[in-house]
Amino acid sequence: NKQLEGHSLQDSGDLCEAVLWTWWAHRGDLEAVTEVSAFELDARNFEEVVSSYLPVQQAMRVHSKRFVDALNESPDVSDLFNSAEALHHEVRREHQQPGHDFSSDDLGDKHCGHGGSEVGG
Repeated sequence: NKQLEGHSLQDSGDLCEAVLWTWWAHRGDLEAVTEVSAFELDARNFEEVVSSYLPVQQAMRVHSKRFVDALNESPDVSDLFNSAEALHHEVRREHQQPGHDFSSDDLGDKHCGHGGSEVGG
């Protein structure tokens, strides 16, 4: 088992997001070294809500495919992988096509991985 000692989750960080998008087995243990607050989103309830609204369901279907594709291509599969990393992967892949020089400026505000148009479009 690969240990990810020294990795830290920053403020507003995502943990175990993959469980929302694919079958997932957690990859280790989490230990808090300071006081933390956490928000838990039940995957079954999330799925039920998303399934209730067709436009949201369609957007999440696109996002889940992008997320899983990026996760499958990631060299570092862990519970810390999140939508921001998936979006970075997508942008890098798009910009690696011939005729485009990629720079971090191409990411703009999209690096956060949140927002209606980025998820669905």
